[in-house]
Amino acid sequence: MIAGYCLESMPLLGEILLLLFRTWKALGDK
Repeated sequence: MIAGYCLESMPLLGEILLLLFRTWKALGDK
C-alpha cells in the first residue's frame, strides 16, 4: 500500500523537484 502510494506520487515529486531546481537556477543567474 505504501509502495503503491510512493509510485503514484513519483511524477508529482519529480515535477516539484524540477520546479525547485528551475527556481534555484533562476535565483543563481541573477
